[in-house]
Amino acid sequence: MHVIEQIKQVAVAMFSSALSVAPDHDGYFRAMIPFKLGNETKPLLLQGTAHGKIEDGHVVAILNPEHSLLDRRLTGCSRAVLKDIVTNKCDAALDIWVDAYRENGVTVMTRYRSRNPQPAKFCVT
Repeated sequence: MHVIEQIKQVAVAMFSSALSVAPDHDGYFRAMIPFKLGNETKPLLLQGTAHGKIEDGHVVAILNPEHSLLDRRLTGCSRAVLKDIVTNKCDAALDIWVDAYRENGVTVMTRYRSRNPQPAKFCVT
């Protein structure tokens, strides 16, 4: 399976988990998990918002982020701004919109993939 598709599946699963306990509006979530990529494990930063009442929202997934991205809240950035922020600071990034009430309600709004993936920048335990 392609790495972008793997990241998308993990991000949507995290969103679904957050949605199940989200308040009516703007339930913010954030997680850092280990992501197995071949024989290597890299950190995957996931953050997003879930709207419990209308069952939609989005999640930003960033593979192997630099430390400068860890404390930034990236949800709500425009596509151009998000790409500008993550360029050359991670291996890959996705901004995904999810309409959980719809069948096939997952849309990748923004996608970035580095031409030069780096070794894991830190370990998630």
